[in-house]
Amino acid sequence: MPPRTRRFIYIYIYIYWFTLLVRSARTYRVLIGASPPPFFGGGGKSDDSRLSGGAAKDVFAAHKYGGSPAGAVAAAVMSGMDQDCGGYVAQHAKDAMACSKADCPLGPLTLAGLNTAVGRLFRLRLRLGYFDPPAVAPYNNASYRAVNYTANFEVALRAAREGIVLLDNHKAVLPFDKATIKSVAVIGPNADNPGNMQGVDCHGVPPYLITPTQGIGNFSAINFAAGCAIGGTSKSGFAAAVAAAKASDAVVLVMGLDPSIEYEMRDRTSLLLPGVQPDLVAAIVAAAPDNPVVLVVMSGGVVDVTPQLAAGVDAVIWVGYPGQSGGQALSEIVFGLVAPSGRTPLTWYPNALFADGSPDMINMLDMGMRPNASTKNPGRTYRFFPGKVLYEFGHGLAYTTFAITDLGVTAAVPVTAAAVDAAVGSEGRYTAPAMATASAKVCNTGITASDHSALFFAAPPTAGTAGDPIKSLSGFARTGILAPGACATVSAALTAWELSLAGPTGKRGARAGTWVVSIDTDGPSTTLAVA
Repeated sequence: MPPRTRRFIYIYIYIYWFTLLVRSARTYRVLIGASPPPFFGGGGKSDDSRLSGGAAKDVFAAHKYGGSPAGAVAAAVMSGMDQDCGGYVAQHAKDAMACSKADCPLGPLTLAGLNTAVGRLFRLRLRLGYFDPPAVAPYNNASYRAVNYTANFEVALRAAREGIVLLDNHKAVLPFDKATIKSVAVIGPNADNPGNMQGVDCHGVPPYLITPTQGIGNFSAINFAAGCAIGGTSKSGFAAAVAAAKASDAVVLVMGLDPSIEYEMRDRTSLLLPGVQPDLVAAIVAAAPDNPVVLVVMSGGVVDVTPQLAAGVDAVIWVGYPGQSGGQALSEIVFGLVAPSGRTPLTWYPNALFADGSPDMINMLDMGMRPNASTKNPGRTYRFFPGKVLYEFGHGLAYTTFAITDLGVTAAVPVTAAAVDAAVGSEGRYTAPAMATASAKVCNTGITASDHSALFFAAPPTAGTAGDPIKSLSGFARTGILAPGACATVSAALTAWELSLAGPTGKRGARAGTWVVSIDTDGPSTTLAVA
């Protein structure tokens, strides 16, 4: 990857969000797993660059950065990486301190640099009370119930409720009517798979895991059948699954992925449902043509469900990996106790863009976000990809209808290119005061009480040209539960960050002209002039 492109990606795509995390949540440390600080071009040398991760090994082993293992370690630690998730730094630190210019072209690891990293690590330990007397250290006296208690259970349930996304409901089969849906066939390899409820990695041990089968079982009689595995070719479970579908009033197919398909250092080769899952979906739809069939996708990444919609499923829900209360949240949405309000944080691409042999296949060796005609890269993410997608970033349906009116932008200060540039500051400074506020009125015009997640976007005067983004998310807000006929005002600040763009080197700058501010993927828009 060319250095300028690489620098743009890291500064524009990652650093901004890390900055918001640190400033908004007052985070003390940031884990940069395989995103090496040296790629930032020597940034991160102040006491504010509390970075940790396994980047040092990756930058040399995968990218040959640093000239040698010792050179990579020296560059990583001197650029601000304080902690290594593994033994790579310890293995090569001595050589990094004594290496020559040939082995460490970016310079050796100095004692001062090492002391800075160690000092920050021990400063954190001091703050956590590691060296305090046990009697006064608060974390030493924390009990199991300090984490495992009802208030946290409610947070897990709320997260699942608000995160589940209704992608498709074209036949309006959802929500189920409890008066007519007395039995539900819950089918699929993720229907009763508690080990997959928490996702692929980095999670604790929950007090319980409510699967979709268990959750739906609280509302109706269930007929469960796994049908098939996540991957593989066996169809031995199809007969039981077909029988369950025929014996029920409705079908919920819980399909998707697991760590055998998507995992760190394990790339997917297709966006389609793996194994014989597509065959199982088709068999169930054919076996129960008069019953509503809802497809639930449990996955971290997107799945091209076009074949399943063509086969005849009536609705599609994406639950991600919904956690300990995921099955309860799903069942509440399916039966209408909770109205869906989640928005997908991903762009759902068609599989043709990634399928081997497809004329539309993207060159995966070009990791750039911006379009690049020479490598046939059409652009990545909603900000740069102009093509047709299954579901847009921010897509999410509801059980009601909303009217969005009175969208406007109120400037807090004169919005000029000079003011934007001054607020953004020079590279390495991330001051971004609010310059304007976008607001709109959201009214529930349907018959179902529901929350609404409003997304605000900003598009520059040069949107979609010369490598500039088509639009960028500038803020979001929830209305809270709105009764039918009720209204709420939502707003989001527009800072200098939202009103500036990153150039090829990653340095941000103003774009004078007319910016377009819009709400939601299909909502109204207005303009803001940057003089």
